[in-house]
Amino acid sequence: METLHIPTQDQFTLAASVFTPTQSNGKAILINSATAVKRQYYRHFAQYLAQQGYWVYTYDYRGIGDSRPRSLKGFEAYMHQWGTQDFEAMMRYLQQQHPTLSYFLVGHSVGGQLVGLSKQSLALKAMVFVASQVGYWKYWKDLKGKAFMLSTMYAFIPTLSQLFGYLPTKSLGLMEDLPYGVAREWSKWCRNPDYLFKYFNPQSYFFSKIKAPILTYSFSDDMYAPHKAVENLLTYYSSAAITHQKYTPQLLNTAKIGHFGFFKKSFPVAKWQQIADWLDTF
Repeated sequence: METLHIPTQDQFTLAASVFTPTQSNGKAILINSATAVKRQYYRHFAQYLAQQGYWVYTYDYRGIGDSRPRSLKGFEAYMHQWGTQDFEAMMRYLQQQHPTLSYFLVGHSVGGQLVGLSKQSLALKAMVFVASQVGYWKYWKDLKGKAFMLSTMYAFIPTLSQLFGYLPTKSLGLMEDLPYGVAREWSKWCRNPDYLFKYFNPQSYFFSKIKAPILTYSFSDDMYAPHKAVENLLTYYSSAAITHQKYTPQLLNTAKIGHFGFFKKSFPVAKWQQIADWLDTF
């Protein structure tokens, strides 16, 4: 693994890591993280794929992990920039460094939502989405899930981000803190039935133009991405051939999967191999 610093077109610098294969299979994978998740969370998964011959890149969105300033107060960043600028810059870097390779994406949660905001998505040969969804609260079928999303998007995020000037999720025992603009934009999307597509018309961007096949996973015990919310996101990738695999923890002989379990070192490696095998077909 090597640490990199990648410039974006709007003059921001992203922290990234590259996992180099011992023997390349001619393919590169970019991993788009979930909201408020550092790139290091995916290191075991990335190392596994590198062992299968892939060049693998992980990175921190602006405001997250090693791509955040010392203080988030006053730091201007928005969630849509993670797609229009950060993902865009990483794809350009891959193409500059590996002009002869084929390019693939693994997107976790928001990492699968933002792909169509950049024209660089059209360079991908195939994509894997893990728990990528539309975050509108009514897609949560149980009362507990609806109450969680309503309280989070209508009260928790707007109130705390206004109070602190950023969203202090890390101090509350959750992943990483979020910049003010990221948190506010995210909560705004989740309050609308059309989510981000209310504000970024999919016909004006690249969602419906992407023809790369998509393999997507959703999990029955995922409180952040119920099956219906995952299925709704997939409708915006209307030109792509889609395979949607739904799992329960029992089917994978594990106690819990949730929103983050797929990328843990303890997750059944057979599913990681399934991804590698599927990508090998392209």
